[in-house]
Amino acid sequence: MYDIMIYWHYVLQFRGTEISIDSANSGAEAIAMTKNTKYDIIFMDHLMSEMDGIETFHRIRDDSGNINHDTPVVALTANAIVGMRASYLSEGFADYLTKPVEQKDLLTVTERQ
Repeated sequence: MYDIMIYWHYVLQFRGTEISIDSANSGAEAIAMTKNTKYDIIFMDHLMSEMDGIETFHRIRDDSGNINHDTPVVALTANAIVGMRASYLSEGFADYLTKPVEQKDLLTVTERQ
């Protein structure tokens, strides 16, 4: 139920834009989706079931056969402590957003990529 609520939260955030959203329930599902659909940007939650967002990101990035291996990936996290942005950027993420995410922040990050 929580994943459905999160999905609809982001759908509503992008309401009024031309952005469409796909959602994965796990790192493994996200990897499978990135092998079949080319995305302009990927928002990756740090805490996901099975494998976390950092490991999922690295598996996508390290697979040169994955059509999204060079797609910008933005980390989403509730962890807003000092130094976390630098930590995510050093992992290779294109950007970082703290939850709850506001529409203006989503659009700003999307436009930057």
